[in-house]
Amino acid sequence: MTLKALKKRQLQEMTPKFKLGKQLGAGGNAVVYAAQSGSGSVAVKFLLNTDAKRYDRFRDEVLVVNTSLIETDFVVPVIEHDLPATWDTKVPWYSMPIATPLREHLKGASKPELVSALVQLADGLTYLHGCKIAHRDIKPENLFFFKNTFRYADFGIAKFPESAGLTTAMEPMGPQGYIADEMMRDSASADPFKADVFSLAKTLWGLLTDQPFPFQGQYSRRGRYSLDRLLPRDSFVHEPLDDLLECATDSIPSSRPTAREFAQTLRDVLTAQKNFGLSNSLQWAGAEALTFSVPFTRMEWTDPIAIVEVVKILSRRESLNHFFFPGGGGMDIDDAELTEGGAGILLWHGEGMATVINPIRLTLERLDAGPRASYATLDSAAFEPFGVWEKDEWSEELLRYDEYNYTALPSDDAPWPGNVARVSRYFKPGMFIIAPKGGIYNRIDTYQGKGNALGRNELRAFFERAFKKKHQGSGTFSLRRTVRLVTQPPSKHSTFLHHIDLGTFERLLALDESIEKLRDSDREVSIERFLDPNPEWDAKQNEAHQLLLALSDEQFGELMALIQFGRGAIGDPDDISPFSAGAATDSRDAPYLAGKFGNGYLLRAVKRFGLIVEPKGNNV
Repeated sequence: MTLKALKKRQLQEMTPKFKLGKQLGAGGNAVVYAAQSGSGSVAVKFLLNTDAKRYDRFRDEVLVVNTSLIETDFVVPVIEHDLPATWDTKVPWYSMPIATPLREHLKGASKPELVSALVQLADGLTYLHGCKIAHRDIKPENLFFFKNTFRYADFGIAKFPESAGLTTAMEPMGPQGYIADEMMRDSASADPFKADVFSLAKTLWGLLTDQPFPFQGQYSRRGRYSLDRLLPRDSFVHEPLDDLLECATDSIPSSRPTAREFAQTLRDVLTAQKNFGLSNSLQWAGAEALTFSVPFTRMEWTDPIAIVEVVKILSRRESLNHFFFPGGGGMDIDDAELTEGGAGILLWHGEGMATVINPIRLTLERLDAGPRASYATLDSAAFEPFGVWEKDEWSEELLRYDEYNYTALPSDDAPWPGNVARVSRYFKPGMFIIAPKGGIYNRIDTYQGKGNALGRNELRAFFERAFKKKHQGSGTFSLRRTVRLVTQPPSKHSTFLHHIDLGTFERLLALDESIEKLRDSDREVSIERFLDPNPEWDAKQNEAHQLLLALSDEQFGELMALIQFGRGAIGDPDDISPFSAGAATDSRDAPYLAGKFGNGYLLRAVKRFGLIVEPKGNNV
């Protein structure tokens, strides 16, 4: 490669027909100057760093614009060019009209105006692709405004039937930041047209968000670079663009729209801006899509197509696919598909065995105990039975030729026809369960149809009651802020517990409550209690002493402060911490502190602080 570092003066000497002005742009291989010529103001692009490959691409750029794309409204035209046979003493160049860079022209434009510009560019890309031309270098810097239209320029790496075919298998081909993944890995065999759509989508995002560089990978409406996060909360309806950007930047090229579909979606977006009924429904649909990332307790699907897709997801792993029948028993699910013209779904169990049901609703249940307690219910409606001899209370055993044709099981000594599957076609309504094999449901169901017997709602309530009982039985709790009426603004910086952990505080609180109950029961016989000590009272007092002795100095000081706060000796929550620090350095008076147990001071301290004691699992 011949590297040239030619100055403007040298280029001027080589091209005396132009009077070169200011530099408009430069890259690794070329430089562009404004110039004056007999035809007026032009821009001249000089190829400086030349080797055979770069020169052939420069020649291809001139060729495609002056042949297939000549006199189109989608391309900045080439006016003149000089492509010398050798470039040791001469510099290849071509001239073009001076056009306004896209970002410069759209500076300060409204969001609908930006979308309108992209409609024209998407139409232009549709035209290019119709001519079997892929640009492969779409980015804002290669897009311009000229003669009242938005146009493409810089076809240096374009792919078209007459091009030299210079791209090698592992050569990345595309603009940095805007390039599709497949063009990084294998640009020679990748679909360049779908890669163009990918780059145009990144360009659309960059213009709408006014960001200098695009996001990496596929767009996500729930990600940090989503339109919902970056665009101002105004009247612009961007929700359909979320779907477009997500689809157009899909890692699977075949999933991306065509340039024509891209343009039509943008037109639909512009239409929505003027139609409140349409825009409002689109915005609601966008909000629905965002809610899927929010934790849920129950999700339902009623469309058979959607049910099949979810069952497919659950059946991809052998550990997630256990299937319980309403009448008892269970088998794994290997796959699912629609059958009987979409009226039923076929659940494959392997080895030519399947279940056919009439789906009503698939419900994914998520409980507080997490994934190990999760499961899905699949409710089915009735099918009209065929009345064959091989049936039970729930289903008929049949042979299935295809989705519309069944036959009865042959007799024991009769041969089976070929290419058939044995199916259980459920004609009675019921509820099936899909559960992970390592989950709780799989361990408690004994294949007796328990889930169906309880029903969807009662089955969930059964789990919730069990979890609630477990939490309450363990005695664990949490401290939750409560609503209260105050006489002065509370401190925003005070914290209830600093040194005492929640488990220790739970033991202290339980001990305080149990001694209080003993004190109440002995209220009428206090004299007798001293004359004839209660062994239970003594045991509790000893427990209090032992617990106090186990506390660190900081914990002891904090407990002293909390009891003083509960009995009103400390008036302000902000004073708890300094009192606690002082008490931690004093001599530990365990008998005094033990004597304060049983008066409810700890629970009173909790309430005065604006908190409430709540068993875990009762999240509000």
